Amino acid sequence: MIKAVTKGSKVKRDVQKRCIRQIPKAQSTPVLPRVSKFPSVIAMSLSDRLKALQIPSAPEKYNFDHLSMKNLEESTIDFGQAHRGKTYLEMWNRHQDWIGWFVSHYEKSGKENHQKVIHFIQLKIERAELTGEGIPQHAGPKMSQRKPKMMAKVACRKPQMPAETPIPEMEEEEDHFEFLPEAEMDAQSVALTENMQPLENRVDQMEAVLSRILAHLEHQVESQ
Repeated sequence: MIKAVTKGSKVKRDVQKRCIRQIPKAQSTPVLPRVSKFPSVIAMSLSDRLKALQIPSAPEKYNFDHLSMKNLEESTIDFGQAHRGKTYLEMWNRHQDWIGWFVSHYEKSGKENHQKVIHFIQLKIERAELTGEGIPQHAGPKMSQRKPKMMAKVACRKPQMPAETPIPEMEEEEDHFEFLPEAEMDAQSVALTENMQPLENRVDQMEAVLSRILAHLEHQVESQ
């Protein structure tokens, strides 16, 4: 009886071992690195972090509906140097080149005086579109306003001639000239000729040396 029990348990163990061998081993799954959903703030500087959080605000819009067209036309330019003090109507009628330049550069400006000019130009364009009238392109004068000032400065620097200038007589002018005697003039001419002779000799020597150098160079070129 005891032998039968031990034999049965042994058979059971063999069956369990065979079943375990037949079960495939579970494949190990690779561990993926954890990816953060947000960028690393450690590598960013403080200014970059601030810029990432800042939201650009839209330029402030000014309301000019309370101003009539007459009021706008009589308004004057209160910025810049070339056209300061001129009315909007004068700029529209005589300086269309400036009008186009101003719209292309300051249409989105946040300053009130710039937006006031833009509002006037917008009303003018809308009125021209409704009436079907064209806008004459009158270009303003290209000469700057500083040129008259420069001319005035030059005029101020011009010396004022006296009303009456005394004219010296010929006899008085002749007294200022002194004529050397012929002997002294001959001595000076002899000294000049003596000084020129060494210079001429040096020039002749230099010409001889140059001629030799040229002849030597020509000989080398022919031999090659």
